[in-house]
Amino acid sequence: MDIQSQNLSTHPLTKEETERYARFLYNHLEEYGDPLDDVLACFDYAAHRGGLLITAVDDDELLGVAMTNETGMSGYIPANILVYLAVSPNARRRGVGSALMNAVKAETTGGIALHVEENNPAKSLYERSGFDVKYLEMRSA
Repeated sequence: MDIQSQNLSTHPLTKEETERYARFLYNHLEEYGDPLDDVLACFDYAAHRGGLLITAVDDDELLGVAMTNETGMSGYIPANILVYLAVSPNARRRGVGSALMNAVKAETTGGIALHVEENNPAKSLYERSGFDVKYLEMRSA
């Protein structure tokens, strides 16, 4: 398995690449995902304001994708947010998610935050990777 990291603000993707990776996330995040337009907006943000695309590939098969965005803050709010991480169903429980998380931690500078629903199976991956609950997030529409 090959893990690759790409800073999208210095090495932008083609439209076709963006579509491929965004569709992978959209398709494999399942009920924990966002609309495709929101996933594409994450790529646009990363290209213009900073962020990483990290991929896991084996024999030309895309196994997993992680996307981070730089927040522009540090200290009081982590400098990075892990926006998306998805692994294809046939690659789950094979260490792909852990490899992506290790790459996220190695390739980012500063702290990392993420949002995960309580019942999302990925929560255990994040906990094994050293993440813990700091507070409950609340939002107003």
